[in-house]
Amino acid sequence: MKKIFISWSMSIKKLPPKIEKTLDLLIEKKYKVLVWDAIWIDELIQDFFCKKNYFYVFIYSISDPRVFKTEKFKNIKVKINENIKDLRERQSQKDIFMTDQSDVSLVIWDWKSKWSYNNIIRLIEKNKEIQIFYNDNFINKENLNINYINKIYDENHKYSLSEYIKEEKSKIKNVKEMKEILINNLIISKDEVINEKYQKDVDFKMNRWKKIFVYSKKLLDKLFYTNNVKNNYIHNESNLTLF
Repeated sequence: MKKIFISWSMSIKKLPPKIEKTLDLLIEKKYKVLVWDAIWIDELIQDFFCKKNYFYVFIYSISDPRVFKTEKFKNIKVKINENIKDLRERQSQKDIFMTDQSDVSLVIWDWKSKWSYNNIIRLIEKNKEIQIFYNDNFINKENLNINYINKIYDENHKYSLSEYIKEEKSKIKNVKEMKEILINNLIISKDEVINEKYQKDVDFKMNRWKKIFVYSKKLLDKLFYTNNVKNNYIHNESNLTLF
């Protein structure tokens, strides 16, 4: 029996009808289904297979599973190197293990989730068969390549300033200085109001009750990318704008 690893982006909260039809096909073809133990989509997927009385479902976890709908499913506890303490890294190691265990992968993606992006890149690099579902459709097979995935991710993912510093070639390495430039360029205000002109490029997320602004790569590149930043760029002139 072939094994399929199903993963998803956290922003997706319900099973699209086309995905339900895909799950029906998996039952028809008797796939072994590998899923996480998280709430929302994983829970809905478990519910779906329970209702269909299909139990070739394997719930992968790094401890006791958070969601485990029936004892007829099988729980696979993935052993993670004890030296790895960071929870996200431990979960990432679990995904690597699931990738290696599977023959095929289905990723339900919002085109901005970094977690899903990393899984997709890993799958492509390992030459795994993959289907990516987004916006009620599957991505065409000819677009299942790293260049296309990078392009889509860059267009949709929004970065916190610390994330951008870590991952991109930003000449300015201080979040406070970067935020000052964003304020001076009238992108956000001192009291953290987003300029209407940049609504598509700026958003925010809550992290333990803390408001964190996130920005499109296009906007941050214009402001901070190494080749675009002048040595004397940091200033206090409130009327300066790049746009």
